[in-house]
Amino acid sequence: MLEDDCELLAALRKFVLRWCIFANIVSVTVIDKAELIFLKTAKHINRSNSFNRLEKDLQ
Repeated sequence: MLEDDCELLAALRKFVLRWCIFANIVSVTVIDKAELIFLKTAKHINRSNSFNRLEKDLQ
């Protein structure tokens, strides 16, 4: 009985560790994608501002 419980706990521990590693990878991927989107948006806004300044200078 005790041996079965130990095996069950070991299996549960292995499952939880794998799940945590998987969740960690997914969260890092999501954060990376969000950061990439943010950087692209920031670049776009920066270009727009530069274009607007250039347009004002030309007028």
